[in-house]
Amino acid sequence: MQKRDEDAKDFGARLAARPAGEGPIEAMRQVMVEEMGCMVTDNPLFVRQMRLLLRTPTLQAMAREHFNEHQDETVVDVAGRLGLPEDDLRAHVIASALGNTIWTVVGRWVAEDNSLERLIEMINQGCAILAAGLDPEAR
Repeated sequence: MQKRDEDAKDFGARLAARPAGEGPIEAMRQVMVEEMGCMVTDNPLFVRQMRLLLRTPTLQAMAREHFNEHQDETVVDVAGRLGLPEDDLRAHVIASALGNTIWTVVGRWVAEDNSLERLIEMINQGCAILAAGLDPEAR
């Protein structure tokens, strides 16, 4: 539990250190590219573990549960970046969209069995989709 709390604080600190003018999607994209790049480069075991977790249905469910344990911290980070109260629906929706985007990207990347460069490209693409909006008619 303590390690998870430290990781969340570290992630939150890196997110908070991003320039104030960056929106939550761009700030998260920058932090995730750095985070995932380091994990893949510095820890080759991470890639093998991710492949095993995401290719095994029962392990995939456990991995998803673990991934979602950070949702509350992400809401706090997004709310802080936007100057919103933590219970504001916008912070929860954005945090959820970002979390699901990253989960989807990593899952697709594992399925493709591809390179770090491709992972970064996919994170960029996923965040660009969010940043552009999901319903062009609503703009």
